[in-house]
Amino acid sequence: MTTQRFDPDAFEPIEGCSLVTYAAVCRALVRAPGGVGRRLDVVLAEHTVAAAAWDAIQTGWSARIAGDPYVRDAFRRLYLKEGDPA
Repeated sequence: MTTQRFDPDAFEPIEGCSLVTYAAVCRALVRAPGGVGRRLDVVLAEHTVAAAAWDAIQTGWSARIAGDPYVRDAFRRLYLKEGDPA
């Protein structure tokens, strides 16, 4: 069994968007009234994410989450915790 080594570079922001911000945007989009498409620009603006960079951000973070167990675990924890009263 091969174990993957921790790579701190995997947590570097993509197009200026950190993993913390990416998780917050994803959660806000899921909770957005009226559907994701209608609220995307608003949610991105609320999190100071450039709409023109969103495709690259989403593709990049999705690939890192899928390919790195450390990033995946961090995203899961951030996504589930963001906004929860605890």
